[in-house]
Amino acid sequence: ADVEGWDAVAKIMILGNVVLGGSLKSKDVERTGITNITMEDVEKAKSEGKRIKLIAEAYMENNVVKAKVAPTWLPLSDPLASVNGTLNAITVMTDGLEEVTVIGGGAGGLGTAHGLLSDIIAIHRH
Repeated sequence: ADVEGWDAVAKIMILGNVVLGGSLKSKDVERTGITNITMEDVEKAKSEGKRIKLIAEAYMENNVVKAKVAPTWLPLSDPLASVNGTLNAITVMTDGLEEVTVIGGGAGGLGTAHGLLSDIIAIHRH
């Protein structure tokens, strides 16, 4: 399990760089893992109708792409609060639309290998 958030850092760097036009490197992403979350934190969140999730976020600040990965207390009504197991999710916020959340299965080993091979071929062609 990615309790320190390194996988999330890699994913948010890609999204921030591709979607927002950034030039993020891993050292640019503020990262806090979940290892310091206690059972008391989990119980407190539950009593407040919330769930703690490791959230990666990319955003613009003063025309600079920024990113962070950190434990976040989400209300149970937030679609990201229900993401468990091998599921992945992304919420996109735009100026013209409400938030859009897409939830789907993680790629796993074979899917990841296929994606990597496709990326290598695309890079070679361009």
